[in-house]
Amino acid sequence: MAEYPTFAANQHDDILAFFLANGFAVIESSMNAADLRYLNDFVDRSTVERPDEWGVTKGHGLLQQGIVIRTAMPYEKLETVDWVETTFGDGWAGECDVAFSNQPVSCFIATEAGAIVGFACYDSTCKDFFGPTGVAEERRGRGIGKALFLSCLHAMAAAGYAYAIVGGAGPTEFYEKTVGATIIEG
Repeated sequence: MAEYPTFAANQHDDILAFFLANGFAVIESSMNAADLRYLNDFVDRSTVERPDEWGVTKGHGLLQQGIVIRTAMPYEKLETVDWVETTFGDGWAGECDVAFSNQPVSCFIATEAGAIVGFACYDSTCKDFFGPTGVAEERRGRGIGKALFLSCLHAMAAAGYAYAIVGGAGPTEFYEKTVGATIIEG
């Protein structure tokens, strides 16, 4: 395995030279700072500002309660799928597993003190489908499910979807109240 040097924060030029000499494309030198920030925000959806009504930014919001809603990272696949299987069963765990095969990962998780307390997936059952989703029973009623649902819808809209289908919707009243969803008969 190749030896990689370590650099101090003040060795910017040395870092660039190392990566360029080893065949890497250095994005920083081809994008201005504003474009680079936009790219970082797009790739890391955990930093995207969410509307206050989602309950994650101000006042009694989830963040103040210690709940973080974010896109699951690929290295969290086993932990997330295991948690879903233990909490909700192997059917939903299988669908959650599929969400980690998508690029970007189409699974959001809610964490509290680093532990998973909820999840929501999209594009795992079929394209343009929301779900499965669930929150640990002892954490329900705090707005976590709503924040996970809206995070998925936001990501789906950013990917170009004009609408979403909630397959096998359990509490349809929740979806009707939250986003004005309508039931498709048949």
